[in-house]
Amino acid sequence: MRSTHLPVFVLTAAAAATAQAGLTSSWVGGTNGFWSSSPNWSAGVPGNAGVTDAVITTNRGSITVNLDLNPSIQTLTIGLNCSLIQPNDRDITLTGLVNDGLWTVAAAGNSTDISLNSPIVTFGGIGTLAMSDSANNRIFSVNAVRTLVNGADHTIRGSGQLGLNNTVIVNNGLIEANQPTQLLIDESDSVALDNNNLLRARDGATLAIYGTPLDNTDGVVRAEDASFAFFRFGSVTGGTIETTGSGELRTTTEVTTFANLTKNGLFRQINDADAQVVGTIVNQGP
Repeated sequence: MRSTHLPVFVLTAAAAATAQAGLTSSWVGGTNGFWSSSPNWSAGVPGNAGVTDAVITTNRGSITVNLDLNPSIQTLTIGLNCSLIQPNDRDITLTGLVNDGLWTVAAAGNSTDISLNSPIVTFGGIGTLAMSDSANNRIFSVNAVRTLVNGADHTIRGSGQLGLNNTVIVNNGLIEANQPTQLLIDESDSVALDNNNLLRARDGATLAIYGTPLDNTDGVVRAEDASFAFFRFGSVTGGTIETTGSGELRTTTEVTTFANLTKNGLFRQINDADAQVVGTIVNQGP
């Protein structure tokens, strides 16, 4: 796998002071409780009074924490068999994630946001961030264009908006659509979406990659049975784009460029949609 080149940032003295670690608070409450309750935490409520890091993990089995504030923190840690539920209309801002459990983002009628607030924000661990069947789930940058790195063993799954045209995305793990409402990946126009693993639509879902160059050299984009991967007004370079079962790869009415890649499966160019081909395309069917 090729190395991933990430942006280099220079911290001013003020920024470095802001980035210093604060107080870490660990969950000491029961098996199900609310984020806002101070007795549930070892050092107070994360996001309040200098408490910057939240650790949801114990040696007592499964834990479920319900987010009932809109905290701004640094690192969030979710342990094995533990879960965080972020309900509709609740937001969280963070600088890093270690997730070995389950983070459920449950937007309904209101925007429900995860805001990225560090030059590079890594979603690490072996867990899953699962978004509900709603376009109002949103993951994006605040205060500047940030880089989101999805770790090699971490999964981002569901419906909503990833990037909001202001985030650089590096996928080393799995990003997948699996519900009726589409998952839209719309990263910053200035830098390529870097896929080093798998972008996938399954279970009848739609994955839409919109308006961005996709560097897929070490990656795969796949539409599984009854599912769709849409390429909308951008480019795809390298790697493999493929389908299984009745899945389809599609272009929309905007022009998409395909360069030096392997196509395996059904590619449908709908009416009034344009595709530009550059370099070598290995067409393996159907």
